[in-house]
Amino acid sequence: MRQEVADNLVGYYPAALRDHFFRYEAYAPAWLQTASRYLEAITHGRYTGIAIVETPAGEPVLEVTRTGEAMPLRVGPPLSRGTLEQIYVAVRLALVDAIDAEARLPMFLDELFAHWDAHRLGALVRVLGAVEGRQVVVSTCHAALADRLERACGARVIELAGPDGAVVQRPPRRLAVATATPEQEGPTLLDLLEG
Repeated sequence: MRQEVADNLVGYYPAALRDHFFRYEAYAPAWLQTASRYLEAITHGRYTGIAIVETPAGEPVLEVTRTGEAMPLRVGPPLSRGTLEQIYVAVRLALVDAIDAEARLPMFLDELFAHWDAHRLGALVRVLGAVEGRQVVVSTCHAALADRLERACGARVIELAGPDGAVVQRPPRRLAVATATPEQEGPTLLDLLEG
């Protein structure tokens, strides 16, 4: 990866800027390096780095590195909503790891996955399944996601009562299959549930 970045930087930036990049890479805050690893796992290597850079006006902005592209992308449009949510989850996971390395407080993820394609959702389920020593609470109104977390991670599914006090039982499991290459987004979780 480092050599690929170096090859892409040659010719685009003066040597001083390339050297600055490699110094930053070596001394980036540990949580940014962790967030980059989470994002790379979630996106199957499509995005490989997260950095905070300063604009000419001195404002910090978040950028991501996309495999095969010389220039990092500023986090925001034109990135898809699903990709933005994946960056958000990677940063949250890394910050919680950094801030709370000893106490191991629970982490709450509330309805984040509606715009994720099946390919990346599967990767996140594997990442969450590998989290050790921390309780992760995922709230969702989508029975298919609850079933997937239950099967893949051994998650305990708790069904809550609605405003009228009645517990709405999950319908029988529906199987849905969707595929997408890492470069293109496939059907979202909502597409699968509505389809």
